[in-house]
Amino acid sequence: MQARHIVQPAAMSPWVAKFLHVRRTELNRTLQVAGFAIVLGWAMYTAFSAAQSIFLNKAGPQAYPQPFRKEKGMNLCPPEPWELQLLEASLRAVPDYVAKHPADQPKRSEMVVSTAAGEVRMVLSWLVVAD
Repeated sequence: MQARHIVQPAAMSPWVAKFLHVRRTELNRTLQVAGFAIVLGWAMYTAFSAAQSIFLNKAGPQAYPQPFRKEKGMNLCPPEPWELQLLEASLRAVPDYVAKHPADQPKRSEMVVSTAAGEVRMVLSWLVVAD
């Protein structure tokens, strides 16, 4: 004997099938796949949260590099805006230059690098030290 307050799946199937836009014959398989997707999503969320708590526990301002300018003595000063633009341009240009020009072939290269503040024209070359 079944309790009267529990709604049976067969009674809900026309409404659920219409809501999900599937045939009533495909409804059981659709609900199985949806249930599996929910369980899989929960497992992935849990794994991601665990990885974050283990490996990313130092996130925050202390985890990011802070550029500074060292003056005479032990004075550290914040960089000027043009120095930050030069730093950004260098970080964007140097990997491309190194990939295209081997160190044993010192070649001068001019490039225009796009930065957040605009374009910067740079001249790059390997430093050659004669013995």
